[in-house]
Amino acid sequence: MHYRPRTNSDANPDGLTRHLQGRFSDNPLLPVGGGPWFPNYALGSGCAEWAMRSARAFADQFVATVGCQANYQRVTFDEQP
Repeated sequence: MHYRPRTNSDANPDGLTRHLQGRFSDNPLLPVGGGPWFPNYALGSGCAEWAMRSARAFADQFVATVGCQANYQRVTFDEQP
């Protein structure tokens, strides 16, 4: 198995871009037309929030299937001190 380099551009988006674009908001800190969507516009707070929610949903489903309660389900992070 050898690495095959790929060109990442808006004109020829790769599978990752096609799969992820539209699932979360673009990075608002970059000007319009600042390069390819991934990684320039993908990596921002919208991506981080989506990743956290996706990981949490996966973990919730996993512990429900196993039939136990995860430690994080006993603690709420929404409370402010």
